[in-house]
Amino acid sequence: MTKEELLAFLESNRSKLKYYTVYLNQKALEQFAIGYFLDSKSNKFLVYEVTERQSLIEIAFFKNEEEAIEEVYDIVKYRCRI
Repeated sequence: MTKEELLAFLESNRSKLKYYTVYLNQKALEQFAIGYFLDSKSNKFLVYEVTERQSLIEIAFFKNEEEAIEEVYDIVKYRCRI
């Protein structure tokens, strides 16, 4: 899945996202954030989720961006029940 395909999916399901915010290639520490970014230490893409109490949970590391986007897609589908 490409970034454009994920953006199209998010746009078409905007009303179902509820209070979740999705960040692509950006680290955010706000409540109910889901996203990924390039970790400078490991030089891998880190997929994360931020909880209600603003705790960053590292879900997975990937070598390429497409795999990270696919994981974010799966998390959004699960959390938002799409």
